[in-house]
Amino acid sequence: MTADDGGPNERPGPGGDGGSLWGSAVQTALPGPIRRSYAAKFALAIVLVVLLIVGIGALSYVQIQGIIEDDAENSLRSTATVQADSVSEWIAGMQSQAGGMAAADVYATGDPVRIRRHLTDSLQWASSDVTAVHYVDPETDEIVASTKSDYAGRQVTSAAPTWQDPIEEAVGEGNGSVGMSDSAYERNGRLLMAFARETRVGDGVVVVVGDAWTDSVKIWNDDSVEVFLDPDSSRGDEYDGENDRQLVVPRGQQRILSGANSVGDTEGIEGAQTETDDGYRVELAVPWSVQGVDPSFGHRMGSDVHVTEDHDGGDRDAKKAWFATHDTSWENPQTFAVVRLGE
Repeated sequence: MTADDGGPNERPGPGGDGGSLWGSAVQTALPGPIRRSYAAKFALAIVLVVLLIVGIGALSYVQIQGIIEDDAENSLRSTATVQADSVSEWIAGMQSQAGGMAAADVYATGDPVRIRRHLTDSLQWASSDVTAVHYVDPETDEIVASTKSDYAGRQVTSAAPTWQDPIEEAVGEGNGSVGMSDSAYERNGRLLMAFARETRVGDGVVVVVGDAWTDSVKIWNDDSVEVFLDPDSSRGDEYDGENDRQLVVPRGQQRILSGANSVGDTEGIEGAQTETDDGYRVELAVPWSVQGVDPSFGHRMGSDVHVTEDHDGGDRDAKKAWFATHDTSWENPQTFAVVRLGE
């Protein structure tokens, strides 16, 4: 008997078509119409393959999703670490530059013209995030020389009250210590920090002002709420350096900034904000103890609220004020409304 006659070299399996035991078992389990139809068999095979692919895909998705979540968490942790390192490096760089600028012999002359020339030269070789350099007499509180001409001859308490703490820290600590702002303050939409260092010779203090967020969009162009306070209704034509405040709350940021001329310390002031269906809501709590007044029925104080709107990320689209008619409240408390406390 030849192989073509169905001899021992080609023995049919239990299914009768020469298949494997597995194939025979599958065929036995199938309904008769499917066993007799090659088209039905092919369709069933396609369905099984699709189900297998879907099952493997679902398992792979769960595994990949877990990997992505782990990677995202690790990326966030890494980013936070890098940002913290970057901030530390920036502060160290500003402190180093303040030390270098304070080491010159020119301060021994007491000559404002020569000192200003030195400050101007120093600013030219300083890093790009140094916005200004000033020389202050801590005894008289006078800004003796500055790279900003409108600061020279003014008092720190009125021109830049946020420098007071860094200056006191530098003088109090001595030994070449660098005092720095506890937090950034806003001036013309820029986030600034002050670094103060006693001069190596003479009795002055060098104040280096750095832009803490050089790549940011100007705050005054972004969505924000500004609250203005003149608790004792002193109503000067400039901020008094005592308790006149401009508090800025940028939308979507859990922080409170002080305006350029405002008392810089925001300790004790609490704020919160939340998104609503048609915008956002900001709440501020400014204790009377922080404002430095003892309120009573009929007490008068200055106050105003401004809202900046920005729809496209560029320049601001609008600014609305509760009382002021000109955008000068950031420098002139006389533009505030006068309110009287009721019962």
